[in-house]
Amino acid sequence: FFLWEEWENPLGVALVGFWTLQFMFFKFLCMWRFFRTFALFDNIVAPDNMTRCMHNSKTFTEFWRAWHASFNKWTIRYIYMPLGGKKTQAYSIW
Repeated sequence: FFLWEEWENPLGVALVGFWTLQFMFFKFLCMWRFFRTFALFDNIVAPDNMTRCMHNSKTFTEFWRAWHASFNKWTIRYIYMPLGGKKTQAYSIW
């Protein structure tokens, strides 16, 4: 078990973070493709998720829209728009 204080090399911490993200991307991509394939066998067209690799995103917004494309669409359609959407926005952080 490693403590962050024991890591003297910042490159090591960065590499662990990088490879953790790589593993997560591959794991979610495989799971999504597997279940989407079975949905297509039942003539259910699920929205395509993770449309591009996470390295192609230049901003956090692009990353979020590509990483969780179907979740983003659901959030906008069923939470953001019924709550008023951009019409009732008091302030913007993006």
